[in-house]
Amino acid sequence: MKSKKEVRIENLKNLINEAGGRKEFTNRQEATEQGISYNYVGQLVNGSRGIGDSTAVKLEIIGRKPKYWLDQPHFSINEQPTKYETTPELTEWINAFDKLNEAQRKAILTIIKTMPN
Repeated sequence: MKSKKEVRIENLKNLINEAGGRKEFTNRQEATEQGISYNYVGQLVNGSRGIGDSTAVKLEIIGRKPKYWLDQPHFSINEQPTKYETTPELTEWINAFDKLNEAQRKAILTIIKTMPN
């Protein structure tokens, strides 16, 4: 089981990814309002600064998530259990998909759903 620190860092990485990157995350109006800078987020991600409770709330606001979201484990695509056998090609596709932001993922899934079986 992951520690609270590990969960918060992983979820912060997810928030950054959903925003399109650290620059995009820290350029949001909410980041300015909360006093969260690009460099500070980098320190949080690499673990040199801890994510305390008040910082967690600020990050949730910037990430547009509900309170306590940062404390809950959320599966990334690489951690979700699968019933399918993986191949190197599938692993490569999953890794590429995992790096996309939320809007890009939705666009890819929309395209896939329109394809004939």
